[in-house]
Amino acid sequence: MSNRAADAPALRALLAGAIDYAGLFPPAALDLDTAIRNYARYRATPEAWMLGRFIIPAGRLRELSPYITELFAAGDPLRLSVLGRGGAEVAAFQAGLAADTAAMNEFRSAHGSRIEIGVFEVKPPVAAYDSLTAPADVATYWEFTLAGGWQAQVTALLDHVGQSGVKLRCGGLEPAAFPTSAQVAFALAEAARRTVRIKFTAGLHHPVRRFDLGVNCKMHGFLNVYAAGLMAARGVPAATLEQVLEDDDPKSFRIGDQFCYRDNCFAPDFIHESRIGLTSFGSCSFDEPRDDLRALGLL
Repeated sequence: MSNRAADAPALRALLAGAIDYAGLFPPAALDLDTAIRNYARYRATPEAWMLGRFIIPAGRLRELSPYITELFAAGDPLRLSVLGRGGAEVAAFQAGLAADTAAMNEFRSAHGSRIEIGVFEVKPPVAAYDSLTAPADVATYWEFTLAGGWQAQVTALLDHVGQSGVKLRCGGLEPAAFPTSAQVAFALAEAARRTVRIKFTAGLHHPVRRFDLGVNCKMHGFLNVYAAGLMAARGVPAATLEQVLEDDDPKSFRIGDQFCYRDNCFAPDFIHESRIGLTSFGSCSFDEPRDDLRALGLL
């Protein structure tokens, strides 16, 4: 199998538009000027095909206005994923959702075809699961709560999202922020079983599972997550997916005409179809995942 990206159609099917740039968020926590200019620069690189949307909180949309005309054209708009403010209680959550919707509509009106708000992400309180109403004209992803009776909470959210999708947080700044492989596997399996779209955020900076000294724990790898997601689309049970997520051997993954995890291989057409449900992941760095793929000889 060739490792050159030009000769690896499975790599493009697997990672096309997969990396949503979250430079505003920890651990990078860049200022807006640096983050939005980074994003514009990444769009001009040979690896731009891997780049997804720029992630920004709804409350900060107006701050982007000075950059729109300078950096983005009507025929090549700034593609945004807007992060909602959420809320611990149902009333606060619903008020925040109304404010976020108004902010998105205002920003669309102000900038027209120079911007595209295609995704909205927000974490609802568990008590609001049975009354979720997504904003119009945007693909909405409701973030899981993984605490207490987490399996029941995962299935409850999946049962109430309707035509929307779900979002799984895969890490953070401390070990407690990282879901277990069992939790990730369960979410992948249940989302696939219900054909609910799923996206990911935080903790997926690197292709393959690894121990990170900065947070003092194992970090999930995005190749592990996508391999497990593709296997979930084939009906593989969560217990097996958990083993895929735990694998920290880069040699377990091969990419060329097909994407293979050990003996499980996926053709580009299957990957492309599955990526409709197995969407993108937010990363505060575009350089780290790209450079890691190069170091592994996969890019």
